Amino acid sequence: MGLSDLLSADSRGKWWLVGAGWSGNPLVEKVGTLSTQKKTKTVDEQEDEEVILDFARKQGMNTDVRRSVFVTLLTSEDFQHACDRLHGFKLTHVQQREFVRVTLHCCGMEGAYNPYYTLVLNNLCANSYDHRFTLQYAIWDFLRELDEGGYSDERASNVAKTLAFLFGRGSVDVTILKALDFTDLSKATRRFLDVLVRTLFITTQSASPLLKLPKGFTPDDTDTEAVEAAFEKALAAPELAGGLAWVIQGIKKTPAKGTTETGGEVVRIAAEAALGVLARAI
Repeated sequence: MGLSDLLSADSRGKWWLVGAGWSGNPLVEKVGTLSTQKKTKTVDEQEDEEVILDFARKQGMNTDVRRSVFVTLLTSEDFQHACDRLHGFKLTHVQQREFVRVTLHCCGMEGAYNPYYTLVLNNLCANSYDHRFTLQYAIWDFLRELDEGGYSDERASNVAKTLAFLFGRGSVDVTILKALDFTDLSKATRRFLDVLVRTLFITTQSASPLLKLPKGFTPDDTDTEAVEAAFEKALAAPELAGGLAWVIQGIKKTPAKGTTETGGEVVRIAAEAALGVLARAI
């Protein structure tokens, strides 16, 4: 019984009283109201989906699979929910490559670094060789286009930070950069590598996707073994090891803007540890 029932009691009767006369069927009317509300909600949901699909097309999601992955990433509650939904798709191994490629695209399209996409990629690559392999080729494509001036500094920085986290967590390793020609790097690629390596030094000390040192962390807490482990992978590719050593030498000479005193000291200590490892290949 609601206020509308009381107001219409004279004309329709007091249906809630036993034995009282009344007209109409309030239960059916209630169901009808709920049904209308449900339909309205469904229309709203459809409109939201159309907006996202339109955005997906503008972002170059030109196949049903790419659009489905894109919508899934943008509508999931968190990274685990996103990964569970992606793995629920009945796709071929070739189609599943879009999981990594679309996530990497989304990582770059954000105006600022978003750890959500980092965690999705980390989950995918940590649990599948196929996804690690796909990421390698996706990064090679990215680096080629970056060298040609195809990406903004913001997009490059987002990808660099994400890749640094993956290196630091061990879901992929630095040999993914072996396709780079360090003798002929564009300014954009050098900036990308600067952000990547500085961030990698931090991610070897912290498991946080926010790329921050733990609270109370001091330079004396720096785990140089973790740094060495991350860069030892490059020893299998001497040219890569030499190139990374060159990048690190530049980092030592130029402190990053906005870095805290502790962060700067951790980067310096980590740089020395990394150079010590890379020197074995030079």
